[in-house]
Amino acid sequence: MKEYTNHNLSRHTTMACLLVGLFGMMTGCGGGSSESGHDMTCQDGLTLCGERCCEICEENVCKGKEQPPVTKECDNKDETLCGDVCINLVNNPLHCGSCDNKCEDDEVCKGTSCVKTCGENYTLVDGTCIDLLNDNENCGSKDNKCPEITYCAAGKCVCMNGYELHDDGCYDANTDNQHCGSSNTQCQGNMQCMAGECTCPANTFDCDKDPTNGCEAAVSCDMVCQSNEVICGSSCVNITSDANNCGGCNQACDDSEICSDKSCVCPADTTKCSDGCVKLAENPLHCG
Repeated sequence: MKEYTNHNLSRHTTMACLLVGLFGMMTGCGGGSSESGHDMTCQDGLTLCGERCCEICEENVCKGKEQPPVTKECDNKDETLCGDVCINLVNNPLHCGSCDNKCEDDEVCKGTSCVKTCGENYTLVDGTCIDLLNDNENCGSKDNKCPEITYCAAGKCVCMNGYELHDDGCYDANTDNQHCGSSNTQCQGNMQCMAGECTCPANTFDCDKDPTNGCEAAVSCDMVCQSNEVICGSSCVNITSDANNCGGCNQACDDSEICSDKSCVCPADTTKCSDGCVKLAENPLHCG
């Protein structure tokens, strides 16, 4: 029998591999899958031929040196053998979920599935990239809509300039009677919030120094008007019955009229005529 030298063996091995590529008549050179479906590889430069590793494989028949193949396995149990490489299919965008599943350029592999990825500062919400840091409709989280006179900044709804945020919304602390000033004070009685402080309206004073009951109507704290009076000039006036200030300051009734419940009316025994209130039974110009 003719003996094969190392040179002859190398030449025959190379020729066998070429024949495999050209005619597909042999299983392969170096490694592959056996008929049982297991990933196997050969050592010592042998070629996988059917279920054996051989020096030469001709028509799936071993010639020369042969030995059993070695089954390919991954050392890490979380990895899967893809060809000759062990790969984690959970987060690899080139092999996502399976060896041949490649994610698109705008996708990432997450939990063995390709999912769309967003740019910097954007978050994927139901398939749409949303800026949760600045989106007024989705501020900080999905569907968290910022109320009026607020906007989304750094993922939180904040008040526009000139307004302060409270539990029940944004308010102008300079003028809001319910949220006056930095201390969020509620102005009492007839007090008004002005420049961030609860103050008395014009011509009124907090004479008793009790802000809980508002401001007393007074020309000064030395003269306090009654509850049914208002200040007209320098006097306290009852506008419900004062004919010179009927219903308001300086609203005078005609000479023949009286003031009743803030309205100018004729006395009970008279009738309103074009020239005033007259007694029809006595007046010759309006007799009867």
